[in-house]
Amino acid sequence: MFRSRIRKFCALLLICGVFFSTCLVSYAKTPVEGEPNSIIKMYNKDGSIRRRRQFDEKGRVKKDVDYNHPGKNHTFPHVHDWKWKGEDYKRDKPREPKEGEIEAVEKITTGVALGTILYCIISEGSRFVFPFRNLIPVL
Repeated sequence: MFRSRIRKFCALLLICGVFFSTCLVSYAKTPVEGEPNSIIKMYNKDGSIRRRRQFDEKGRVKKDVDYNHPGKNHTFPHVHDWKWKGEDYKRDKPREPKEGEIEAVEKITTGVALGTILYCIISEGSRFVFPFRNLIPVL
């Protein structure tokens, strides 16, 4: 029984670290609206990051950081800013990233991932320390 709990706990940590830290997107089109103040990643078939899309406080696309993609000759990484006028939006042409801009997006992504993993450890770990918590259903 104790080993099965450990296995479930380890599986939960893996799920939390991979799926809940940031929304992993593997399809061709990324949404223009998402969770406010979040970042989603789009991956190439080889597993490398193709794009990170950052959303503002209203859940609308704020900026894209493209790491590689087929098509025109671009320098990588490059940034696309998004302009919103009411419900209409426009993606700007690529530009060179400002100093520290790429690192800031990566720090946000890493911070969200670490926070989620820490939450999973504390939340599910407390079930081992306080077994009566197992009587409370997980939603």
